[in-house]
Amino acid sequence: MRLPLVLFVGLLAILAAGCGGSGGPKRLTHAELVTQGNAICVTASGEIDKLGDPGSLADIARIGKQLADIRDAETNKLAALHVAKDDEAGQARLVSALRARDKTLRDVVAAARKNDFQGATEALGAGQKLGDKASNAALNIGLLRCAEGG
Repeated sequence: MRLPLVLFVGLLAILAAGCGGSGGPKRLTHAELVTQGNAICVTASGEIDKLGDPGSLADIARIGKQLADIRDAETNKLAALHVAKDDEAGQARLVSALRARDKTLRDVVAAARKNDFQGATEALGAGQKLGDKASNAALNIGLLRCAEGG
């Protein structure tokens, strides 16, 4: 009866060692943050480019959910980066601005689906301001490619 318990305890020790049991995931250096963060934004921009430019409210209604999903995924990936302590505040400002931008994008899409031109225009105006805020936050931590996407 002791052998299975010993094996079980040994297995738990191996699993813990394999899961970074010594303090969690390694924090990214600032250079790694810049490389990985910019790569996330470049990938998202490429996916967005494939959707094409919306020329009308109907186009926004048609591709808007896909666009919003891409932006949400980009924001979530940037938020999930395990950054160095010195980069935490900058990452938090960026993610906060991106989440607000992403919400207004969903508001634009919702208005477009209702064929509400005024509502879409108002949400777009708010979103552009938040996009500028996100771009500035990205620049402040060196994510130049993320700043381009606003």
